[in-house]
Amino acid sequence: RMMVSLFLLEGLEEEAWVEAMRVEAMRVEAMRVEEE
Repeated sequence: RMMVSLFLLEGLEEEAWVEAMRVEAMRVEAMRVEEE
């Protein structure tokens, strides 16, 4: 998964990458909340 992210980073601007990581983080957080 991390390798895929690094590969995608090659073709993305840093802002887009940061935005994607922020969305990913929120998604993970949402799943964590659902489990509790």
